[in-house]
Amino acid sequence: MATGKEDFIVGEMFAFVLLVAGTLIYNEIIIVPIDIFRRNTKREKALRAQDPNRETDVVQGGDNRNYVAVSPTAKYD
Repeated sequence: MATGKEDFIVGEMFAFVLLVAGTLIYNEIIIVPIDIFRRNTKREKALRAQDPNRETDVVQGGDNRNYVAVSPTAKYD
């Protein structure tokens, strides 16, 4: 680009920023403050290991720690 033989493409800059942001989030360098992204981070897993009664279910309210969803049409042995 410095020699003027290549064109600057804004889309490439956007894609690079998106790539860097995704890498930082994946490697847990940046923790996104949204529950679904934060649920399985190393820190949250360590907190769950220390306190097994910690509320971590997606469904709020009630005792959902032992909830297992099954398919109504599946055949289980």
